[in-house]
Amino acid sequence: MIDQSQWIRAQRPAKTPVSADLAYGVFIDEERDPDGALRPYLIVLLSNRECPFTCLMCDLWKNTLDSTSRPEDIITQIDRALAANPQARGIKIYNAGSMFDVRAVPESALEIVADRIAGLGPVIVESHPAFIGASAKAFNEKLGGTLQVAIGLETVHEPTLASLNKQMTLDDFDHGVTYLHDRGIASRAFILVRPPGQSEIEGVEWALRSLEHAARLKIECAVLIPTRLGNGALDVLARAGKFEQPRLISLETVLRVGLESYPGRVFADLWDLETFVRCAACDPVRINNLREMNRTGRPVPPTPCYQCLTP
Repeated sequence: MIDQSQWIRAQRPAKTPVSADLAYGVFIDEERDPDGALRPYLIVLLSNRECPFTCLMCDLWKNTLDSTSRPEDIITQIDRALAANPQARGIKIYNAGSMFDVRAVPESALEIVADRIAGLGPVIVESHPAFIGASAKAFNEKLGGTLQVAIGLETVHEPTLASLNKQMTLDDFDHGVTYLHDRGIASRAFILVRPPGQSEIEGVEWALRSLEHAARLKIECAVLIPTRLGNGALDVLARAGKFEQPRLISLETVLRVGLESYPGRVFADLWDLETFVRCAACDPVRINNLREMNRTGRPVPPTPCYQCLTP
């Protein structure tokens, strides 16, 4: 019998070729600070090995190497990105997996990366709870306490979380966050809007419940991610009627409510948002609303649309 990981991998299209010494994505993106000011972050998408977990909804494997990155290649990727973007006042480093997975980023490389970016501003990396430990503490200390670790909470609906093949429980997430906070390290949560198996209404409900859970843990920042087609497995589920991308009104609603009630910052992930457009009359307006709410941190009024009969 094929297990879930094997099935997910069997549905994948081909990878995009990437170079070992060149980050496959480097750009500047502004993010609102806790005080409301916009900060230019350098986003570095490292060319790195694939994450050892095979999540049902993940598409980050598309831009990965087939082998472990050499420490010198990781440093070269970072150096090139920094040299090309001197205006950055913070950095987000994502490696298609976990920054503290030594099979992806060896400890020797992690130490040099910290030396390169110390003093740049806030540093945001991502990690599965399984890899959060002493290396995160040491990395934060070398940075002078500017680290924030993003963890994929995904959803607090535990049957759905189990179905994602993330190999993480809600307790695992909570323990990872607690470890960070006990050591003075900030955290952010990634929350899916309408993961597979949820209806449109359930997608909104459980995203809001996930925000509530993150608030109880005193997570400083939450990012809402609309679950996307395009990784193979979700496309198969969509054709079988078992998955549908969320509507933009749902993402807009969760962000609006989050901005009204969440004690920290809340953002919507706007990557490829045009692929979610269903209604030509209201969805472009909703995209602008989402951008404005991300920028200002203030909710905008709901957008009525009589063409698609949504409030």
